[in-house]
Amino acid sequence: MTKFLKAISMIAIALLLTTACEETADNKSLLTDGIWNFSNMSTDSESEATQALILLGKAILTEGTMEFKDDGSYILSSPLLQDPQTGTWSLIGDQLILDSDGDLASTPNIETLSKTELIYTESVPEPDAELNLHKVTTSWSK
Repeated sequence: MTKFLKAISMIAIALLLTTACEETADNKSLLTDGIWNFSNMSTDSESEATQALILLGKAILTEGTMEFKDDGSYILSSPLLQDPQTGTWSLIGDQLILDSDGDLASTPNIETLSKTELIYTESVPEPDAELNLHKVTTSWSK
């Protein structure tokens, strides 16, 4: 179950990092300027299995926080996670690369990034059909 929760949190992180970036501010500074609070997670999938996973992810991340540190590390915390999830992050253009300690890296695209809002999306496979991809959008706010 712990790997499942990490996978959901990585999807959430990926979605968070798929936001459109402001041209006038440095993206690293925007990400590292304070703690982000989970706002929402959604999908364009019509699969009941995927929708159930998104609902579970939303429940797990409710009241959750994400902190991007200047040293390239991050901490994802939630009242429903036994231990905070940690790892490293980097930016390549609008793509956020999140490498959770011991798990596969997530590479969401940032759709929105401002002082108060972070929205990212990631294409992930349907749990019941690996060849079908769906979009998961995660949003955070300050």
